[in-house]
Amino acid sequence: MKHVFVFLFLAFFIILNASSQPKFELGLSTEGSWVMKKELTVPGGHIGERHNWGTAFGAYIFVPVWWRFSLSGGVGCRYSEIQKGDAIWTPHENRPGAYLSGYDYRKFQRYYMVVPFNLNLLVTRNVFITGGIEYCRVLNDYTSILKNPEYNWTIGIGSQKHKLRWSLQYLRGFNEQRIQNKASADGSDPAFLFYYQTNRLQLNLSYPLLKSR
Repeated sequence: MKHVFVFLFLAFFIILNASSQPKFELGLSTEGSWVMKKELTVPGGHIGERHNWGTAFGAYIFVPVWWRFSLSGGVGCRYSEIQKGDAIWTPHENRPGAYLSGYDYRKFQRYYMVVPFNLNLLVTRNVFITGGIEYCRVLNDYTSILKNPEYNWTIGIGSQKHKLRWSLQYLRGFNEQRIQNKASADGSDPAFLFYYQTNRLQLNLSYPLLKSR
C-alpha cells in the first residue's frame, strides 16, 4: 500500500501547486466505454469473444499550468463488464470426433475506484489533445486478484467549445490482469479465471459546477 499513498500524495501536490494558477474548474464527470474483444486474453484454447461496455461517474478538477498546457484529475466509480465464451463441442452423429457448435458465455463484472490524471494541450481555441495515467482499484470481492491496483495509460482528443467538455480516449492497461471469482454456494456457478488487459475506447463528458477566472 505504500506506493499507493506515495502516488496519491504526489498527485495531490501537483494539483495543489497548479491551483495557484489564476483559474480552475471543479465539476462532475461521466464516461461510456466500448470494451474491445481483444481486452480478453486467454492462454490457449478455443474461446468466444464479444464486445462489451462500461460506464462511470465522478468528480474532476481542471487547472491551467503554463501556456496551453493544463492538468486534470479526479476520482470516480467505474463499472465494466466482459464476457468469456467457453467452447461447446458436440459429437458427430455418424463419425468419430466433435465439432465446435457454439460458446457458453459467462459475464464478468468489474467495479473500480478510478483516479485519473491527464496532461492536456490546447492545439486550437477549442480542441485539445490529452494523455495520462489511471489508478484503478478493483472493489469486487474476488477469490484472487493478480494486481490491485491496476494502471492504465490513456491518449485522446477533445473539445472545450461549450461548458460540456468532451474527449474521446484510447485506454490500455500497463499489465495483464488475472482475477478468479467465487463459486456460488449451490454450485450452479463454479469458480473460473478471467485474464484481461484493459483495451477500450472511451467517451468522457464533464460539466463545471465551479469555475474561477
